[in-house]
Amino acid sequence: MITLECTILTALLEYSSPNIAKKFHVGHLRSTIIGAFLINLYRTCGWETVALNYLGDWGKQFGLIAVGYEKYGNDEAMRQDPIKHLYEVYVKINADADGDPSVHDAARAYFKRMEDGDESALLKWRQWRADSIERYKAEYKVLNVEFDEYIGESMVGREVQLEAIQKLTDMGLVEVSENATRIDLETKHKLGKPVLLKTGEFRHRLYVTDANPLPDGTTIYLTRDIGGAIERWNGYKFDKMIYVVANQQDMHVAQFFKILDLMGYEWANRLEHINFGMVTGMSTRKGTAVFLDQIIKDSQDVMMEQMQKNEEKYNQIENPEYVAREIGITAIKVQDMQAKR
Repeated sequence: MITLECTILTALLEYSSPNIAKKFHVGHLRSTIIGAFLINLYRTCGWETVALNYLGDWGKQFGLIAVGYEKYGNDEAMRQDPIKHLYEVYVKINADADGDPSVHDAARAYFKRMEDGDESALLKWRQWRADSIERYKAEYKVLNVEFDEYIGESMVGREVQLEAIQKLTDMGLVEVSENATRIDLETKHKLGKPVLLKTGEFRHRLYVTDANPLPDGTTIYLTRDIGGAIERWNGYKFDKMIYVVANQQDMHVAQFFKILDLMGYEWANRLEHINFGMVTGMSTRKGTAVFLDQIIKDSQDVMMEQMQKNEEKYNQIENPEYVAREIGITAIKVQDMQAKR
């Protein structure tokens, strides 16, 4: 008897990845559509897959929202529609920050409290995160998109981030200035000198203790990406890890991949970046973003208009609003997928 053994390969795919405390806008739609297509493709081909939604749920922007909420927040508005109200707060506080640098200082100070584990600073943020995920799940359901895990920058261990910086320091790749810790990717690789850690003071040996969880300032998303990839490898031992990220982040992703390669991780060559053209002309900070629910409504209206042009067929449809909505959503996906990435 001949026994055949089949090795099942594992692919992790990170896509969509909206920022919490903000409504889902069209800028995240393309990543969602491409990522959902790829996850279905890999599953059909027999891969074990893990769909990851890596939320933007950490960083100075949440210090900014917290500062804004203290000034513009309204508890009643939060109860009615938390994500809408937080977006309104974000737009207002950004307008203030444009003319007042002290607003940014206050935001940085607030985020430092969050990284230090200050419960009073984390309380509202936890609720914002939970409200955002609940809202996103409902919107993904409309798109027929599901995720295996909702993770985020906040879940990347601080210790693994600082250990990575320490390893790079020991390798002689880190440059320390008065306000930042950088890695030199320019001299040999022409990839610039990205910041790894914002810091006012850098001690040669980094260390983490309960009393001093982040001694040298605040991390940034590059450091969190490095730590996150290490944690995913430890957790999944993947055969492929795909990041579906707009081409606006091409340099960032190239830096991130190169750093992991320089650190000697054999699995760094299993990382892949699927990029695509960025949707331009929108800014959540300025309040000019176009949101998913509005796009779906517009598409539904157009489809309803078309359906009503043939009165005989229209009268045969049992639930025309549902049909118009479903065709409208399909049209959104097809319109985006028919174009070059």
